[in-house]
Amino acid sequence: VDEPYFVSSIGKYAFKYCAKLTNVELPSTLTLIDKQAFAGCSGITEIVSDIVTAFPISDNVFEENVYAGTLLYIPDEGETSYLTADGWKNFKRKEKGKWEETEYLDDMIKYRYHTSKKDATVIGINFPGDGSKTELEIPSSVVIKNKEGKEISYYVNIISPSTFDNKD
Repeated sequence: VDEPYFVSSIGKYAFKYCAKLTNVELPSTLTLIDKQAFAGCSGITEIVSDIVTAFPISDNVFEENVYAGTLLYIPDEGETSYLTADGWKNFKRKEKGKWEETEYLDDMIKYRYHTSKKDATVIGINFPGDGSKTELEIPSSVVIKNKEGKEISYYVNIISPSTFDNKD
């Protein structure tokens, strides 16, 4: 049985000088980011945080250019905490949104997408068990209806490794 795991902290210097690091996703289970965890990571251009209530972080967790230019995606319901919490309030560019999942579209592909980004991840593939379909084309973009019924186009940039778990 596979046990789920949760990231609760990122230690001091954990990603220090990872110059090619450009995108960071912070899970909702995170409760601590230690000093200089991303020191020297000046290439970060995008951070997606699922942390609903921002906890204080040291001003030196990220580089100054990251605070100044990186787009920080924050949960809809967490905006106030990101505006006031130490460290997080240093980010000049913030955009609200949250992760959503589709049902299987056309009974074949399930996506995870962020409501304020234009990217989608394939998280599930459903092949008919009768062998009638042996190939599947994954599109470069997908149109998804939001909760208000508006159709929005998302680029399909990632296929999650778990998409293919336990598939014959």
